[in-house]
Amino acid sequence: MDLSSTKAFPQYDSAPEMTEIVALQRSGHHAFIAWLCGWKSRPTLFINNVLPYDASHYGQLITYHEDQINHKSLSEYKHDSSLVLMQNEHDIMMNFEGRSTKNIKKFNSGLSQYIEKKNFRCILFLRDPLNNFSSLTKKNAKSIYKKYLNAFYQVSRFCDYVADLQKSNAGSGKLFHETILFTPWQLDENYRRILATKFGLDGIDLKRSVSAFGGGSSFQGVGFDPLKDQQNLFTRWKEMRHDPFFLSLFLSDRVMHAIEVYYSMFGAVETEGMLTVRDLRGAAERNPEAVQYHWIWIETFESSREIFDAAERNKIRFVRRFLRACIKAKTTTRLLFYRPQ
Repeated sequence: MDLSSTKAFPQYDSAPEMTEIVALQRSGHHAFIAWLCGWKSRPTLFINNVLPYDASHYGQLITYHEDQINHKSLSEYKHDSSLVLMQNEHDIMMNFEGRSTKNIKKFNSGLSQYIEKKNFRCILFLRDPLNNFSSLTKKNAKSIYKKYLNAFYQVSRFCDYVADLQKSNAGSGKLFHETILFTPWQLDENYRRILATKFGLDGIDLKRSVSAFGGGSSFQGVGFDPLKDQQNLFTRWKEMRHDPFFLSLFLSDRVMHAIEVYYSMFGAVETEGMLTVRDLRGAAERNPEAVQYHWIWIETFESSREIFDAAERNKIRFVRRFLRACIKAKTTTRLLFYRPQ
């Protein structure tokens, strides 16, 4: 089925949906998006990797319709973002991958005229921190610096998301309308049935294929099969439990607090808990290389959170590069002056 040649879709009684997915990289959310869109009867215009600094700048555009995926359809929308938001034949789904909640809120304030005319929801998709962090630290990058920068950037966002959930529960600054967890979505058929009823889906079975935008698995590459390899999704952390950079994340008090809050909220549905996390922190404290990573990299990145946010929302590429260079300079200075304890 070639969606690009399809001029008209069936008429629907309800207004189209506009859904935002907020998730970390390596959280498995692309598999969830494929499942959600694949079981919807209405075609979905999926906008991947949205940058929350400019409502007119969208990432990759593809169309989901049942089990069909078209990477080339609706390319004309790339030149006029208002067409994406004004059209009523497709539902709209935006993917904010590891983006600041503060910046997403500002982004949404510029879309109010469109949001009011559609069924709008913002979904936070979370994978358990042990396996999400292990996939982030396992992921390869062009340089060691970029690998560490990206990993902690995402871990820092995890802390932000958990803090935002706490504020939402307290009744202030609510961004997320729904929180969906990777573990029960994968393992619990009844959990998927509840979601299917809530979102009006036609089925609940997990999908085998994931769009190339998903990037595959850090551990197994793009050939990863979510169903065949399901049992391995919850033991990734064991393959990284001796890795110094992975361990160094647990030396951060801010990260540990966020993990504690996560397990206090959702620990009942997870396969591991705080006992394992505390064991990893103890191993990190006994590992000199992990302590070094924490002092040089983690503390630098934690003190640079405002710079991260500024770089993410700035429209000028040169400014974004300059801000990132400032972080790199701070890291290099610490590296030069590091003295083992």
